Amino acid sequence: MSKIMFEIKYKVIPEKREEYLKTIQQMREIVNKVYPCQYLIFEEKKYPNTFSEVFICENQDQFDTLEDNQPDEIFNLTNKIYDEFILEKKVTYTTKYEI
Repeated sequence: MSKIMFEIKYKVIPEKREEYLKTIQQMREIVNKVYPCQYLIFEEKKYPNTFSEVFICENQDQFDTLEDNQPDEIFNLTNKIYDEFILEKKVTYTTKYEI
C-alpha cells in the first residue's frame, strides 16, 4: 500500500507570527500523541510566514483516522489558527499518494 501525504498550506499574519509559533507547537505535541501519522510543520524559505502542516500516513487507514478521531483539543487549536492567524482566511489542502 502507498503512503499518503496531506498538506494544509497558509500564510500567517506577520504581526501574529510569534503567537502562531507557540500555538502550532501545542498542536504538534497533541497531534503526535493522538495520530499514528507523521506530522511536520514547514515554512517556505522564499516566502516568510507561509507554512505547511504535513501529515504523512503509512496507508489509507491511518489517513482516515485524521477525520474520524479528531479530539476537541485539536479541533479548538485548528479553529484558533484559522480564526486568529491565517492571512485572509486562505487555506489550501492537498492530498498526494505515493507512487
